[in-house]
Amino acid sequence: MKRTTLSPPARWQRYSRLCAAGLLSLLCVAVQADGLPDELPRSGNQALGELGPAGTLRTVGAYPFNLKGFTVTGLADGRVFVYGSDPMDTAAVGGSKDQILRQRREKSLGSAYYSQPLLWEPAQRGWEKMPLPPECQYHRVLHTATALPNGRILIAGGLCDAPRMLNSATPIVAYTKLSLWDGATRKWEAAPSLVADRIYHSASVLHDGGVMIVGGASDPSLSGPGEAVLNSVEQFKDGAVAELAPLNVARARHTATVLADGRLLVAGGSDKDGKALASVEQWDPAAQAWRPAAPLSTARYNHSATLLQDGRVMIAGGVSQEGEPVAAVEIWKKKKNT
Repeated sequence: MKRTTLSPPARWQRYSRLCAAGLLSLLCVAVQADGLPDELPRSGNQALGELGPAGTLRTVGAYPFNLKGFTVTGLADGRVFVYGSDPMDTAAVGGSKDQILRQRREKSLGSAYYSQPLLWEPAQRGWEKMPLPPECQYHRVLHTATALPNGRILIAGGLCDAPRMLNSATPIVAYTKLSLWDGATRKWEAAPSLVADRIYHSASVLHDGGVMIVGGASDPSLSGPGEAVLNSVEQFKDGAVAELAPLNVARARHTATVLADGRLLVAGGSDKDGKALASVEQWDPAAQAWRPAAPLSTARYNHSATLLQDGRVMIAGGVSQEGEPVAAVEIWKKKKNT
């Protein structure tokens, strides 16, 4: 029988399909032990040709993995930093501890392979491997990645899971460490830790350059159902972390939008029971306090919030209190003298 030898890119694509389908999980773990291949596949379309008319889409390449859940962060020079792994569906607030622990074992064993940070280089039209952050050498999921004005990227919150076997007696420890990647040196720098562990939070760059990390949920394997949603707020600024005034309403899976006047609009989200919220509040940087705002017409979480050129915010999509997709779109507008 004639044996067919696959090229490195073809072998890599084959491994990705097998791992993503949940097959040959032991093979995936064995491959992960040796790290990523030396050469990552480049763009699926190397000859880009002429740019199309304004407003049209064109293919510039393909991400090496067929997965979901990673963060994608653009830098000012056009590079793109991608990091993270497939999220755990049962990590939602309210999931049973047994469900969460079981899926954490499965995900950390089968998906840790894909946690390697990658950098898209537009000039070369290809991906480059970046080292793992020293704070987390394992499976990273449900974090935020925020581009800072100084060219760095702040990785905050999330879970950092080492591969775990069924009979592992090692306790899961709350993960609070921050990671800071420098786009100029392509190296990780020392960073402090958050006060609270959190997932499903938001991280927003304010006008003063600080990153406000708002709400979210605690690691569900450490907290009992109904106790995990946070109202706490922290800020990373000038290399340090400080606690700020808490939210009026604890929430996770919300949106946070920096307004033109420097305020932060926090809208919707889910409560301790996983139900959608209509609540809206604003952070007043001058008073260092949260101010209630008019609620949404439709309670929702996992929605989008887009700042428009006229200062209004478009709230779209999400999940309703009944757990159904939301088709309604609404516009938030700042009232005068507020």
